[in-house]
Amino acid sequence: MTYLERAIADGYAFVTGSEGKEWITYVTSDNHKEKYSDPEEKVRAEFWAELIYEYDYPANRIKVEVTIPDRVPTDRADIVIFSDDECKKPFAVVECKKDGVTDAEFLQAIEQGVGNATWVKLRASYVVVIAGATRRVLD
Repeated sequence: MTYLERAIADGYAFVTGSEGKEWITYVTSDNHKEKYSDPEEKVRAEFWAELIYEYDYPANRIKVEVTIPDRVPTDRADIVIFSDDECKKPFAVVECKKDGVTDAEFLQAIEQGVGNATWVKLRASYVVVIAGATRRVLD
């Protein structure tokens, strides 16, 4: 059973729709809904569940699509892990990309993640960039 399958079984998320037109709802992130058939969303969903089951982050402290202060209103962080139950103190910002991106695309994702996590934005201590099996963690 994958981490995501386990999260769905435990009620943290659910997937609806038909093949190719699936949507995932992250129950613990204020019922946030995204198009699950998007390859990048599959990476985010699996890593989101991995954070819960492999790294023991409380599900209620992990939010998806978090608005970045001082940015264009549509700019959002893919995942933000908070250090408090009120979700006011960001601990880590996660930038997700689909599996198989180029090195240049991965470096651009690093810049985006670091930009979102800086002290003038979310003020998070860590940045995680993930594209399938390719991962980088920065402090």
